[in-house]
Amino acid sequence: MINKAMNIAKETEGLNIICLSLRTAGDRYLKQKEYKKALDLYLNAIKLAVDALGDAREAYSAYTRTAVCLAYLGNQFGADKMLSEAETYAKLLGDTQLIEAVSFNRDFIWRIVFLGKSSTTNLNTELIESAKRQLDDSGVRELEELFELMRFEKYKLCLDKIGRLLSKHNHADVQACLVWIKSNIYHRTQKVNEEIGYLKNSTNLKKNHIH
Repeated sequence: MINKAMNIAKETEGLNIICLSLRTAGDRYLKQKEYKKALDLYLNAIKLAVDALGDAREAYSAYTRTAVCLAYLGNQFGADKMLSEAETYAKLLGDTQLIEAVSFNRDFIWRIVFLGKSSTTNLNTELIESAKRQLDDSGVRELEELFELMRFEKYKLCLDKIGRLLSKHNHADVQACLVWIKSNIYHRTQKVNEEIGYLKNSTNLKKNHIH
């Protein structure tokens, strides 16, 4: 009986490694914008996570990434369906951060992919305009330079610049805008935990400073 249990444990560990490997490989293709290749890997990760492992957290991750791939491939219905599946697993886990992340991803997909809006200047028009109203000409130029860096995917330079701007500008609208942009960068670079943290911070800033 003990030997059987140990064999099952070894098999499960091996499947976990395969599932993680599929998702990691998919992430690489996603960053390279090879969405069809990434999609195939993510779908296999879903099958393994759901059917073989019953791992809700791994299923959530794979469903979320699948949604992003489908969105970039123009399949709005499929992307929304995958996000709904991800939300189901997030609720099953009782993880409010993951539930919030689903809402963020749904908004990201709708704004950025299907509306064809730039994820720089249009990621939150109202927030950006509110921030600009609190800045002088020099500050507005700095903010626009930040968007330009994002367009060319100079994310490290973006994060460095955001850090300087956060320490330089104390107004709540400016802070909220910068935190939101930082969250967007983390989303692009697949830094999920950082993204969720900054998204929550951004939401709190906006809630506490309604005009």
